[in-house]
Amino acid sequence: MIFNGKNVLIYGYGKSGKAAAKLLNRRGANVKVYDDDYSKKDYLIFEEWAEDFKNIDIVVISPAVSSLKSEVLELKLSGVPVISEIELGYETCYGDVIAVTGTNGKTTTTKLINKIISESGVTSFELGNIGTPFCEVSDKLKTGDVAVVEVSSFQLEGVKNFSPEISVLLNIEPDHLDRHKTIECYEELKSRIFAKQGEGDFLVANLSDERVAALIKRANCTVVPFSISEVCDGAYLKGESVFFKGEEVLKISVSPFKGRELENLLAAVCVAKIRKIENSVIEKAVSEFKKPPHRVELVGVKNGKSIFDDSKATNISATISAIEGVTDDTVLILGGSDKGEEFPELFEHIGKKIKRILVCGENAKSILHAARLCGYREITECPSLENCVELAYEGDERNILFSPASKSFDRFSGYAERGDKFKEIVDKL
Repeated sequence: MIFNGKNVLIYGYGKSGKAAAKLLNRRGANVKVYDDDYSKKDYLIFEEWAEDFKNIDIVVISPAVSSLKSEVLELKLSGVPVISEIELGYETCYGDVIAVTGTNGKTTTTKLINKIISESGVTSFELGNIGTPFCEVSDKLKTGDVAVVEVSSFQLEGVKNFSPEISVLLNIEPDHLDRHKTIECYEELKSRIFAKQGEGDFLVANLSDERVAALIKRANCTVVPFSISEVCDGAYLKGESVFFKGEEVLKISVSPFKGRELENLLAAVCVAKIRKIENSVIEKAVSEFKKPPHRVELVGVKNGKSIFDDSKATNISATISAIEGVTDDTVLILGGSDKGEEFPELFEHIGKKIKRILVCGENAKSILHAARLCGYREITECPSLENCVELAYEGDERNILFSPASKSFDRFSGYAERGDKFKEIVDKL
């Protein structure tokens, strides 16, 4: 795509929008900016504030801006290409692109893949939804360098030609339906990560996930599967080891993963083997890997109780995954923003290790109602997260697991702030 001399509108002047603007400026475009927050006009340097959307050749839309907004739909109807910052990064990247998506585990898997590739001696960057916008470095990568890009469903709304050399589809569970409306729409967006891939490209896909297994039937590239529940023609578990196509790669014990988290490890192993990285290199990288914070993170042991921060569990499937990794009697803390989720599925997977549940937040009543429908009685509503932690200490359970199964926007700006608050409460007690 040619940008030199084009009038390109950046819709959404956040972190990714600013990176896109700088990239487009380097490529000779006339950069215009619009944001629903009018005050951001005061921070422009070389860009021009767009008072209207006239005389625009291309629009780069930020992840926070829905493609269903009336202004965006009008632009599309008028024939103006509307692309995401991820698409812009791809169009200007000369390195190899490995793209990772899924409802849960994207950041961890992206970081692990990047760690393994870097350990192999290749220049590699972790980019995208993980924090550093793709456009910040995309045109600086050389042939042979690797961009490991975490891609969200929001970013996939605006891809056109995006075709990574390797795509990774971890799992699909109902999420962000307040924006995407239906699970079918959400699935379609996730499938865009491999939709343009062809001969010579690879799709790493989770056969243990029914939705993923159904979607990948339409892939036109080489599918490399992984599964934590069965032997497959890719990466799988056997005994105490990870295998790839019949070859033992490493022992599970060297990794920091448990339960369903092992899917992240298997996906990374698939990518590494596609790139022909030696097993010894994979094992070293995995053994040194530290999971990102707020993901079943042990934050302390107090009065004989192990306390885990899993604030990143912003949906039901993530909390179920955390529960599956529990090995001792546990008190579980739930609750957060009310996005209309239905919680009976959670209570069907509670298991015997969860002895009590404490719940707070905007959706506490919905969680309590689901518990009663499923016949679960060991649940208590609390007025605050602080009160939940206090009550958690009073029991005999060996573990306290904060895994909300909810987004954080009832009280916090995001899961990280919520997790930090949980740690602060624990420290005070």
